[in-house]
Amino acid sequence: MAKRQNSRGQLAGDQEVDEHGISLSHVSTTNAAFEKYRTKKLMNKKLPYFLNYIRVVGLRQRGGGRLYLSFLPPKLLPPKSRPPPISEEELINSGILKRAKPGSCVVHTDGAQAYPSVIKRSFRKLRHQSVAHSRMEFVKPVRPVRLPSGWSASSSGTQAIDSTWKQLDKAIPAELHTKAGHVVNPLLEEYTWCWLYRVNNCMGDGFTTLGSYVRDHK
Repeated sequence: MAKRQNSRGQLAGDQEVDEHGISLSHVSTTNAAFEKYRTKKLMNKKLPYFLNYIRVVGLRQRGGGRLYLSFLPPKLLPPKSRPPPISEEELINSGILKRAKPGSCVVHTDGAQAYPSVIKRSFRKLRHQSVAHSRMEFVKPVRPVRLPSGWSASSSGTQAIDSTWKQLDKAIPAELHTKAGHVVNPLLEEYTWCWLYRVNNCMGDGFTTLGSYVRDHK
């Protein structure tokens, strides 16, 4: 149900986009399940294992509005590496920016370089504002722009979606193993999609939500 809802629709107004690591696993250098993600640069080094951050990228309407998510593919890293910033290829392939309605919204992001580059090249009708967390910049004043729905916000930042990630982290049991055998534990995605369904269907009474769920599963 959550996956179906996640694959359609667009949002207008002020939107925040950000990526987040929901878990971390150690991957053996001989793990065949991750073979296609091993780069030549990694294989040329004698490493005891690789790190794999299980990451998502999300777009959420400010004010507790609808949330769209996309899982990012594995990206193997050397030990002690920090979570990688989203790349241009990952951002494009995620399709997350297609959920922002062209000409009708302002997209707010952090300082990851992929966002301005991809938006400028492939999503020119999207307005874009950003802050730089690397410079301890979390909120900054910006000039509002007129949208079909009214004026956009006078401040940029990703605080709303940052708080959303905290909710997601709490929704995944701490005792859940990151791996199941040699692959990423599928329950990580299952818990994430269940949480997303609750986030996007929390308004109205429970009977309305239940009725909608039953109708969609007939």
